[in-house]
Amino acid sequence: MSLSAVGDRDVRGHAADGGGYREPDMQPLSEVIAELNDRFGLDLNTSDQILVYQQVVGLVEDTSMQQIALMNDEARFGQVADDRLDDIVAENAERNTDFMKLYFDNNEFRKADAFGADSTQVRNLDKHIDRLRSVKDHGLSSGR
Repeated sequence: MSLSAVGDRDVRGHAADGGGYREPDMQPLSEVIAELNDRFGLDLNTSDQILVYQQVVGLVEDTSMQQIALMNDEARFGQVADDRLDDIVAENAERNTDFMKLYFDNNEFRKADAFGADSTQVRNLDKHIDRLRSVKDHGLSSGR
């Protein structure tokens, strides 16, 4: 007889209804953004999805929240997650503020390649925007 661990050692809990594990209902991030816009009169768009995603990632990557999720049902996890999410949003806001300050206060940082300032795509976008402005300013029907 051996007491050494063999195979999968994770023991999953049982659902209250007697069933096994159920995948959570998933909603596309674009729908979450649309719902926030509708409910709170916001004007969030595709580029703002990163703000929402940043909070979710913070919650998902939190090891203590991972343990709580494994050991509790969805309702109890939700209670704990609500409190932790407040902390995560505050932490992300502070980190984003620090990033913004560095971006505006440090010219070398602002011009870093990471922001794509020298990329062909950005230059092409600038040319397209200039062409659109020219059409608008000069009342032309097409711009080349």
